[in-house]
Amino acid sequence: MNFENLKINLTIYKNMKKFNSTLLFLATLLIPVTANAEYKLVWSDEFECDEINKTVWTHEIGTGKDGWGNWESEYYTDKKENSYIEDGNLVIRAIADETQYNPKYKTHFTSARMITKGKLQVQYGKLEARIKLPESKKGVWPAFWMLGEKVNWPYCGEIDIMEYMCQNNSNKRVLSTFHWNHGTSYSPASYGEGKNIDNPNDFHVYSLEWTSEYLKCFVDGQHIVTMNINDEVKTFKAGEFFFILNLAIGGTYVGGDYDKSITEEKMYVDYVRVYQDPADGGSLTNKTTPCTPSAAEDVLAGSGVEVWPNPTSGIVNVDSDTEISEIFVFDYSNKMVASYSNLTDKNATIDISALSNGMYVLVIGTNDGYVSKHIIKQ
Repeated sequence: MNFENLKINLTIYKNMKKFNSTLLFLATLLIPVTANAEYKLVWSDEFECDEINKTVWTHEIGTGKDGWGNWESEYYTDKKENSYIEDGNLVIRAIADETQYNPKYKTHFTSARMITKGKLQVQYGKLEARIKLPESKKGVWPAFWMLGEKVNWPYCGEIDIMEYMCQNNSNKRVLSTFHWNHGTSYSPASYGEGKNIDNPNDFHVYSLEWTSEYLKCFVDGQHIVTMNINDEVKTFKAGEFFFILNLAIGGTYVGGDYDKSITEEKMYVDYVRVYQDPADGGSLTNKTTPCTPSAAEDVLAGSGVEVWPNPTSGIVNVDSDTEISEIFVFDYSNKMVASYSNLTDKNATIDISALSNGMYVLVIGTNDGYVSKHIIKQ
């Protein structure tokens, strides 16, 4: 069935142009399909909804202990002026704001620090985010990083996939660093490298490849640093880590000061994705649930449709509260790759084993309307 036939079948919609654009939105919600021949996409937040998904992210509030350990000059909030969704991006915004001033830390700014602890945690895989960094001004310090789930630094371990530590107004260097405890008593240790990149204020992909043998960090696929995992750094084999996204101002590692002309700085995050190789023995704790994009409201007819198993190797079962009439399968480029029509029951079984591994969108026609569901073929 071609796309024109789909238009005819979906006469429930008066504005087909709007419907087609919604399908494109849905089909591109979780892309790309795979990172490489071994890694498969297992989780993603694409920030395509109206609000930050609280089943994924928790805001940390305040100044933390000793200014989050670094005597930083911001107070973290959960207010919408400090973190919000805009045009499919998470925006973390640091602003000059005296409402939370603390003389101990000289918190002349508010900002946001968001974590996935207890909600989304992972061990091993390819972990990445596409991020647009703020302008380089002294004291600006955005980061995409991870901590071990049992937070007791440095024993828990820390993986800094990307830090942009601006000690001047022309910084082009991003850092990737690993922290752990050396020995049994308190003895912090670290290893990392940096890389200069062109146009750090454009979007770039910052990624970590993590196996039981090594940690490797990249920017746009260009290698930054590798650390082999041995008995001295076994922290990185001890369990799952969670994500952190934050934008700090000031602090010890950016020279203890900041550019006094700063009124606001913004960090844009297009997505955060987790890929894993099933053969590598990693783990994933996923207690998150997807939010409903506002752009999909006229496609999502209701919640009375279940699709299982998901992920699947081929067979997909579809159960509905009302009769199912047809099912269409779209890939991430909005191309229809399969269709099933003349269905007349509340239950249907389809076979997508012939499709390549990756993310797809099922559009399911029922007596109540059309429902879209994401499914992973692996």
